[in-house]
Amino acid sequence: MSHTFKAALLLLGANGWPSTSSRRSPGPSRRRPPRRSSRPSRNARAFARQKELGVIPANAKLPPRNPRIPAWDSLSADQKKLHARFMEVFAGFWEHTDYESGRLIAHLKAKGLYDNTIII
Repeated sequence: MSHTFKAALLLLGANGWPSTSSRRSPGPSRRRPPRRSSRPSRNARAFARQKELGVIPANAKLPPRNPRIPAWDSLSADQKKLHARFMEVFAGFWEHTDYESGRLIAHLKAKGLYDNTIII
């Protein structure tokens, strides 16, 4: 049995497809997490908007809030600062992963190897 693919690539930790078109690494994320609203209907409004746009099926139901995850408004100032930093670090990780995955794919295309590579 012969294999037609010459390379297989596993992007560990990558959560999606590369979308960065920049030629330079974005470096650490300078994004700040969004301010959390205390209004409980924020998720419901976003959910309704996604239905309206056709992003999710019209008959989809919003799941109940996970009781094990504390509400943002219930966190102390120090906890909010810590969790905001967690979000910043994750955004930086995602920007870096996105950029480097894009570089790798561009290299594979330039070398004519992209069509013979499986990306998992």
